[in-house]
Amino acid sequence: MNSQFDAIQERDRTDTATAAENRLRDRIREQLYQENREVEAEVRTLISDAEDALVGDSDADAEELLAQAHWYLWLDPDRDDVLRGSDVAPWARSAFLRMHRLRTRGRRPDAVDEHAVLHEIAKAQGYIAGASDRTNYAPITLEHLDKKGMRSLVKEEDLLPIGRKRMAGDSTASVEYMSAAVPHMSCDHILTTASPRQGKDSTNARICGNLKDQHGYKWVSILDDGRNELPMIAIPNDEDPIRQSLKRLGQEPKAYETRVYVPAMPGLPDRLPGNFELFTVGVDTLTPEIILRLAGKSSASGSTERRIKQALKTTRRGTGTVDQLVDELQDLAGEKEATVTVNELGDEEAMRDISYQMEEDETLQQAANTLAQYAADGLIEDADAETNLDMEAVLKDQERVAALNCNFLDDGHGALQFVIMDLWMQLIWTAIDENKNVPRIALEIRELKNVAPSQPRNHKYSAERKATTQTIFELASQGGSRGIMLVGSTQKLNDVERSIRVNMRNKIVLSNEDEGISTLKEGLDLDGLEEQIKSFKKGQGLIATPKWKRWPVEFAGARCGLSDKDRVWLDRYGIAWGARVREEERDKWHYTFDDVEWWVEVNDIEVHDGDEKPAIRDYYSDWYLIDDDFPDDISPADIDAEVVAEALERRREYPVPSDLSLYPTEQPRAERTTTIRDAEKAQEERVKNNLDDHDIPTVIEPWAYVSDDKRSNMLDVLRAVRDNRVGTYGQIADHCTVKETTIANYASTNEDLGACIVKDEELGGYVLTPVGEKALNAPWSDIVP
Repeated sequence: MNSQFDAIQERDRTDTATAAENRLRDRIREQLYQENREVEAEVRTLISDAEDALVGDSDADAEELLAQAHWYLWLDPDRDDVLRGSDVAPWARSAFLRMHRLRTRGRRPDAVDEHAVLHEIAKAQGYIAGASDRTNYAPITLEHLDKKGMRSLVKEEDLLPIGRKRMAGDSTASVEYMSAAVPHMSCDHILTTASPRQGKDSTNARICGNLKDQHGYKWVSILDDGRNELPMIAIPNDEDPIRQSLKRLGQEPKAYETRVYVPAMPGLPDRLPGNFELFTVGVDTLTPEIILRLAGKSSASGSTERRIKQALKTTRRGTGTVDQLVDELQDLAGEKEATVTVNELGDEEAMRDISYQMEEDETLQQAANTLAQYAADGLIEDADAETNLDMEAVLKDQERVAALNCNFLDDGHGALQFVIMDLWMQLIWTAIDENKNVPRIALEIRELKNVAPSQPRNHKYSAERKATTQTIFELASQGGSRGIMLVGSTQKLNDVERSIRVNMRNKIVLSNEDEGISTLKEGLDLDGLEEQIKSFKKGQGLIATPKWKRWPVEFAGARCGLSDKDRVWLDRYGIAWGARVREEERDKWHYTFDDVEWWVEVNDIEVHDGDEKPAIRDYYSDWYLIDDDFPDDISPADIDAEVVAEALERRREYPVPSDLSLYPTEQPRAERTTTIRDAEKAQEERVKNNLDDHDIPTVIEPWAYVSDDKRSNMLDVLRAVRDNRVGTYGQIADHCTVKETTIANYASTNEDLGACIVKDEELGGYVLTPVGEKALNAPWSDIVP
């Protein structure tokens, strides 16, 4: 070989003989391993075929099939260890040994009895999975991380599967070989698609739960479509089908400690659970990018960004109030001269200034107006507001799920939901950029099409949706490098903006109809799987990653609660908390609890007589406990908060780490009223008030309503009269820029110059009247903003 290529060739790490011996050992080991897998597959086939023969579904000789299976199991090298172990039932162990003795004497056991015994032994030896389903299942997990700076919280063998793939009965592959892990080393985003009510949000909630519990992610969920489904993360799953799914995978429902964030704005109910927190956004957390996005701009010139940065800097050093920031932005929106001071370093330090003109900036004016409006709505607050959101602290609290809930906004604030979601995503981005020690983020967005539609103009609040789409695109394309992993769902793939969906490389496809399947072909090679996808049962699906594809996968359902249109979310909160709740009027209260002497409303700790029914209300029904829920020695006189808390805890089916009790809602610290009126009339009102404030004579009040050019000309005439001896209009014109004929027109009416100048015969020229003096010295720029 040419010596110039020697450096890139593989070399033995031991001597040549040892290397050859190691290769031979590995080949033999792989050959024996494959032979063992083939034996296991053969045993599964023999037992299955024998069962078919025994029930008459096959003409095969059941006794001959069982004889072959017997000797495979007897000659297994691990037989003695298995028979001595606890995995095999004692009756099966003794029966297997007895039947073996019969065979060594040339006799055959009863076929039906032997089938049951061989099944138990094969199960104990790991050849088959169970009686009802003999095939094995390969687990589908999330990738185990083990690198500097990011390691999964559990060992690889302890990873909980998010689903399982059934293996063929005659498969010779091992469970380990057939298992698969969804990649997320680089925060590879996940997009789940399915027809309605087929389990896409359940699957995604399950994935986010695993990311949080086993891989150290902070779970943040930001889109609630009005059903109050995100608060359900705080309760264990209470749906029978999902509980059965979890049971099949050896798992249980789980309530996650959850903080539900609600904008501190009008529309809040009188009571909210203890895990709800009101928030505002402080001006000190805003950035130029966030302010531009609030103004509906995805980008701006460098000049605009510099002005916003200057306004934020001045506000932070100043009062830290929304009013100051709005004023600064409005001021900087006008025409400005900017000066750049350059420090020149050399033998002696020298300084020089470079000045340039900055034109008026409509974007800044729009940003100021938008901020003022959001401050009036109660979303943006001064820097010292106690309700201000600290996104860095939110993200560092990895143990607690953060759920954004905008469902209580007043009518007329529909667009604000998208603004707030966009704000959250921008604040998350900023917090991660400024604080490198925050955990990875699993950002869950249910029904992604609602915030990042492929055709935003076809939706209500299109401008706001367009802004959120731009932000989500940035997260999809660049978020992975910052530790942000998107977990989204949609009914049809092409409902989501294309630039976003192509960046979500891991796809999960649950049951879909023809229309939904046709949209999948753009980004997935379905290999004729259309009919299989349509035939998937609820909770079954396909996983496609850049490296592998598996189907059909039975997904484990969400361990936490999900929305249920037929049940009030607060009723389910009460039940999960351990209380009883009357969910419907026709619940036969008196038949079910005919011997109740008294009951307790658990939020207000009020004792009621058994003849009185707990109330069912539109917002929330009474959470209650009956007398039988307390120890026998407890009487109504003993009921207090501690006794009730102990009773609730005893009744909980699963632990609930969040405080779900209902508390009176703390109202926002300031209430603002926004009045929308005609801009021209509003301007006239402001000018009239300013005229009164500056004591402008009535005769020249019309000056406030003429054009700026005309008012400037009349003031120029007044200055010429004041500063010069002039006796004619022509002489006045010689000392200013106004024509003689125009001056004559102005002087002909009192509303213009008639009341401001008069000819003094003694002085031989024109002079200013007191009204003229007032007109010349009035602050017209303040009177007419």
